[in-house]
Amino acid sequence: MNCEKMQNPNCSCEHCRPDLVKQTTPANKYQREIKPGVFVDVYDVLKAFNVTCPAMAHGVKKCLAPGQRGVKDSIQDKNEAIASIRRSIEMEQAGRPSCFGEKLGCEACFHNCPAKEECYQCG
Repeated sequence: MNCEKMQNPNCSCEHCRPDLVKQTTPANKYQREIKPGVFVDVYDVLKAFNVTCPAMAHGVKKCLAPGQRGVKDSIQDKNEAIASIRRSIEMEQAGRPSCFGEKLGCEACFHNCPAKEECYQCG
């Protein structure tokens, strides 16, 4: 079946972009529907916003679902998020590399990262 819009590079119909076909259910329990048919997990969000510091990523994860993961209550998760973000600030102030490397697709780590030997993931 040919799509009239196939000449349009911005077309996102199912014929031109089968990779964009909407899901009807999450692929796993960690995914959340952010708009109809679009499911993401915390790692998709971290990658989309280029969060490469592990301490900051941990804080963001805690902030996204405080008290909803069944182990800790909301206040404890929020306090742990604050502690993680403070640690991220300490690392940045100390000039300590804090990339995730391949885990989140840090381009610097793939291509001769200047901090590769010091980075806890890359070194």
